[in-house]
Amino acid sequence: MRQATGEGAVDGRSLSARQLASPATGHDGWRAQAWQLPLLGGVTLALYVAVLPGHWLDVGVHRESFLALHTLLEMAAVLVCLTVGLTANYTLGDATGRRAPVLTTAFLLIAALDLLHLASYAGMPDLFSPNTPHKSILLWLLARLVAALSLLAWAAGWQLRQGRMGALWLGLAGLLFVIVCALAAQAVVAPQQLPAMFVPGQGLTPLKKGLELGIAGLNLLALVLHARRRRGDGRQGGDTELRLALWLAALGEGFFVLFSERSTDMANMTGHLYKLLSYALLYRCMFIDRVRRPFIEAELREAKYRNLLELAPDGVVVTDREGQILIVNRALEQMFGRRREDLVGQGMELLLPPALRERHLAHRARYMDSPGWPAMRGRDGLRGLHADGHEFDIEVALGLDDGGEQPRLTAYVSDISERRAHERELQYRATHDALTGLPNRWLFADRLAAAASGGRALMLLVLDLDGFHAVNEFQGTPAGDSLLRACAAALLPVLPEGATLARLGSDEFAILCDMVTTPELLASRLQTVLLELGTGAGQTACFGLLLEPAPRELSPTELLGRAQLALQSAKALGKGQVQRYTEQLGERSRRDALLEQRLRLALQQGTLDLHYQPQVGVPDGRVLGFEALLRWDDMQLGMVSPALFVPVAERAGLMGEIGAWVLQRACAQLRNWRDQGFETVVAINLSPLQFRDAALAEQVLQTLGRHALPSCSLVVEITESAVMDDPAEAARQLQRLQDAGIAVHLDDFGTGHSSLAWLRSFPIQVIKIDRSFVRDMLRKDSDDAIVRAVIGLAHTLGCRVIAEGVEEQPQLERLSALGCDEYQGWLFSPALPPDAARLRA
Repeated sequence: MRQATGEGAVDGRSLSARQLASPATGHDGWRAQAWQLPLLGGVTLALYVAVLPGHWLDVGVHRESFLALHTLLEMAAVLVCLTVGLTANYTLGDATGRRAPVLTTAFLLIAALDLLHLASYAGMPDLFSPNTPHKSILLWLLARLVAALSLLAWAAGWQLRQGRMGALWLGLAGLLFVIVCALAAQAVVAPQQLPAMFVPGQGLTPLKKGLELGIAGLNLLALVLHARRRRGDGRQGGDTELRLALWLAALGEGFFVLFSERSTDMANMTGHLYKLLSYALLYRCMFIDRVRRPFIEAELREAKYRNLLELAPDGVVVTDREGQILIVNRALEQMFGRRREDLVGQGMELLLPPALRERHLAHRARYMDSPGWPAMRGRDGLRGLHADGHEFDIEVALGLDDGGEQPRLTAYVSDISERRAHERELQYRATHDALTGLPNRWLFADRLAAAASGGRALMLLVLDLDGFHAVNEFQGTPAGDSLLRACAAALLPVLPEGATLARLGSDEFAILCDMVTTPELLASRLQTVLLELGTGAGQTACFGLLLEPAPRELSPTELLGRAQLALQSAKALGKGQVQRYTEQLGERSRRDALLEQRLRLALQQGTLDLHYQPQVGVPDGRVLGFEALLRWDDMQLGMVSPALFVPVAERAGLMGEIGAWVLQRACAQLRNWRDQGFETVVAINLSPLQFRDAALAEQVLQTLGRHALPSCSLVVEITESAVMDDPAEAARQLQRLQDAGIAVHLDDFGTGHSSLAWLRSFPIQVIKIDRSFVRDMLRKDSDDAIVRAVIGLAHTLGCRVIAEGVEEQPQLERLSALGCDEYQGWLFSPALPPDAARLRA
């Protein structure tokens, strides 16, 4: 709740005089600016190094140019110094203990000394005596000494109070003034009678350098004393500027120790620039400390109501205890479209719609009795009534001023119509799909949760468009977007009353409705609508159905997960399929999840294994090589068939890791056999994911190299479907493998959709006949014909042929008659552990 009472109240937040004094308050202000000192120190240190003899800023400035620049800098310094002195005279009050006249005199003296320093600079017209570097340096040092002592007195807070000690300090200041004036006169008239500060051809004297360092020390002492004092009295005004001025003054003296015998180099010029910056910060410090703060305080007091009422962007209305309007501002007039004269004296309820007036009266009465009662800020449904009759959203904050004879209630009214409209727009965007305007996944889950909590039987249907990714790929995303919008528009009219259609993402939609007696019929109607959208074969979709009589027992995530599981099962059956969720599907999903979990653990613990099945020559029965086959004996699941865990691994994205492990393990076994004097060839199976990796050949060669194996000792087997997914890229990949000296076998031939045009361009050495044809070749003439055709085709292409799954002697005899080169299967040997496999060879 914002209060409109208290000194300097602005927008409901009371500001104390101390908070108004400076933008940096208390010790937090000191810490907020503490980084400036080391930063300036670091920059200055870098400049010190740069101007040293032989470094990149050790350059002399042409004397005429230097003289012009020096004159400009000194004139600016004199003007700023005069401004500081005059500001101190008119702004420092009695609280400074008569420091004002002392500081004014000091800074006017500094300005005079700087002016004499400028006039006595070598190259300027002679002033009473010949102008020399020695003469100008004397006047420079006197000005710097007076500046350092005056800043020390100011920063330390020394007071020139009435009394003996005050008189003593005042007398010392006057004595110093007389001495400085005398030395300045001596420097102007007869500088040669004072100790040398500069020797032509040699540069600065040790005395001059020592005095410069001493002045720098006084400035640093002033910085330390100021820091200690401000921690004690808590003052903030101008602290940052004074601290930086002292630091710059101390750092600037260093440049006047470094400049060379030329005296017109960059060190000298940089030191003058530091001095000017220090003076400018002193003026800013003086202005902030004694000029700016009183004006701010006065303006805030003067504008307590004027600014709050007339300049406030929000509408402000002040009422008495009974709610009668006393004051309104211009913003409120414009907001409600009513003139001030028409509002003053009327009841506050005039500004509210009739439906809200009784509630407002009760709320105002409670607030007047207990000002801690919550104000109306942020409450939904609070609306104002415009003079033209339209209503708009408002937000109100209240403040009670009970310090006078009659308590007054101040209401700050904001028109939040645009903000609420923007919030509604954001809410819509957050809950709806930007492309179709349908509810998105978040809103659908919310409605699903509400429907489930009601306990009514519900039907959940999830559909996925067939071939959508091909539309995006070949026709472009605009065509895909157009299809999605058309699907959404076509599906909505067909849905049962009260149903929700949502887009879950990509081309997946979901429908939520009450249970229907024929859900497959609804899916069929939706399929018909989609077919009418396409051309030719039309657009189809797969549907996953969930009929849940007791949805309260399941979470929205579980409900949606079951429907999507049914959708996955439908997609596995082909295009345009409908699948209802069953417990068997759930059990299979849980089994696959367990398999994935155990498979990941097996990969971590290294419990997978490779067995080796001999590949035997048909004519002579000699073992020509082995095929490495993956085996998994899990402690919890027992022996798991590759037919079960390989599809799970493919869906989980584990085939890349498994393939790398198989390659490493097979090469290690080959190395072990070779060390035992047994040389052979091992074939490993590549997943489509591995085969699509452009770095496959390099990875295989690196693994062979680590085990010191020739490339001819390893064969890679790829499936027919893998090479036909992208024949052009497959041809390039196969060529890379052939160039690396790695033989390639085409596995499961006859089960895919090979193109002879592509097949003849593939560098393949062996074609393997799938076991499904070998198994029934003696019983089915069609399978026998396929085997005969594959053997003939392979030999025509110059490839050898290996038949898989040979389990009977008559099969082998038939293969021999057809000219098959090699076979593998249980007739000769199953896949065996490494030691047993070697014995079979």
